[in-house]
Amino acid sequence: MSKVTPKYDLTPEMQRKMAKRIIIRIAVLVAIVIAVYGYFRFDVQPPDDADLRLAPLKLPDEQNAAWYFDQALAEIRWPGDAETVEAMMSDVWDQELAERFVAENAAALALADKGLACTGIEVPLSSDNGPDSGYSPLATLMLIETHALFNAGREREAFDRGMKLLQFGGMLQESRGGPIYFLHGSEVRRQVLAAMRDFLATTTLSSETIAGYIQPLADLRAGDEVLDTALRAGYEITLDRIENYPRDIFFLPNETKRLYAETYRRCLQDARRLRYLHTAGMPVSVNDVKQRAPFFELIGYVARNSMGKGLHNYDILLGRMMASKCRENTDLSATQILFALKCHTLQTGAFPATLDELVPQYFRTVPVSDYDGRPIRYSRETSQLWCAGDEGEELAYSIEGW
Repeated sequence: MSKVTPKYDLTPEMQRKMAKRIIIRIAVLVAIVIAVYGYFRFDVQPPDDADLRLAPLKLPDEQNAAWYFDQALAEIRWPGDAETVEAMMSDVWDQELAERFVAENAAALALADKGLACTGIEVPLSSDNGPDSGYSPLATLMLIETHALFNAGREREAFDRGMKLLQFGGMLQESRGGPIYFLHGSEVRRQVLAAMRDFLATTTLSSETIAGYIQPLADLRAGDEVLDTALRAGYEITLDRIENYPRDIFFLPNETKRLYAETYRRCLQDARRLRYLHTAGMPVSVNDVKQRAPFFELIGYVARNSMGKGLHNYDILLGRMMASKCRENTDLSATQILFALKCHTLQTGAFPATLDELVPQYFRTVPVSDYDGRPIRYSRETSQLWCAGDEGEELAYSIEGW
């Protein structure tokens, strides 16, 4: 016998109540969907960031060093291939090849000198994260010329050219092109300082001539205003990157801009502290900030503006810039001391017992390491200078064999 399913007749009142419950459930569901969507998609107002913007210089071409540097780049002629020249710089020096290379690029070097005579420089903002600013061939040419002059016995000209190349690196840092220009300029200056330290070991210049470079070296120290300019240029680049980032539910442009504005503002406020870079979530020690990016928890991927937070957290150029500035200025301090030590040995025939013997004849106080703010140390017994360096390691500068 088949089972009979009972039938229920809904009264009009019951039908109204059921319809009301259905409508309420649908309304709640719609409200939840709207709330969730609004949580992820409702953006804030753009930040008030006038204090972070760079005022354009609008330099005429004839007053803009970059105009001459760009022409110099176009004039460079490599002998054979660029790899040959780079190998010469790193492996076996070929004086004949170097002199020929310099002679064939006299026009490029003349244009570079015109650029160095300018009082300002401005290049287009660059978001390129490549190895250098694009001026690497020009820097290589000028560095080869410096080595060629020294090896040809034209030592004074070599040191003078080295000072010009330090100026070139400083101009790249000031160029308003963004972090990559700052980092490349810093690397150029470190290479030149290393070459000048090598020259000191065998130079025949008088102590009076060598002493004439000590204060100009101090004047070329990378200051806070240079880092400020590079940071502001980096902020402008970041805004452009945000504008061109693909839009989706996990990305809020204005909120991301606010995150970056807060971070860059902190960086500008704290750039004058030699050992600290306080950015959102980043470690504060200069010695390890270059290695670590801010930690971004996986839960962030389901949070509001997770893609914007991810972009913000993984931008580590700020730490690299601070670490690069510290290394460059520490190398410069050590180079100043080595110039003073060379003068002292030429005048007395021996190294001083302590660096205090060089004060105040060569500098008012012993130059310091940018990593810890302490004077660079010296040992006559081990023939070296040393100081705090990157990532907790020590930097050493040898004077053995002088």
